Amino acid sequence: MNLPTFKLQLHTGKPITEKDFKGKRVVLFSYPKAFTPGCTKEVCSIRDGFKEIKKREVEIYGISTDPVELNAKFAKEYDLPYPLICDPDHELLDKLDMYGERTLYGKKFMGVKRHIHFIDENGNIVKTIKGVKTDQTSDQILKALDGLGWD
Repeated sequence: MNLPTFKLQLHTGKPITEKDFKGKRVVLFSYPKAFTPGCTKEVCSIRDGFKEIKKREVEIYGISTDPVELNAKFAKEYDLPYPLICDPDHELLDKLDMYGERTLYGKKFMGVKRHIHFIDENGNIVKTIKGVKTDQTSDQILKALDGLGWD
């Protein structure tokens, strides 16, 4: 699967499109909602493993339906060293199967699925992790990078 076209904003307010990923190896992870316990564990796990992940010469981005203002507060509060993509209308999330029916405590609802996509320099999604373990996200990313030979 190829990365689809999109035009969104980062938590900084700066625009981002698929062209910004061109020629780069990218790790794109989704999280349902800023400041919730699971999402906080997930982004902090990646923050804590960021230096090791960056050694692999990959760019890392988080994506959620949260607005710019909320993601900006989230990034600042937890000192996140990577950008967060704001997709309030789930434009890109839908295209990447990162948004859809979920079940939580036996209730079904529509929302962000917790997935990680690995995108190569040509914009191809070469691996996807579903079933992300929030407190072990950086370890899951590093293991996948090893498996892809991205070192």
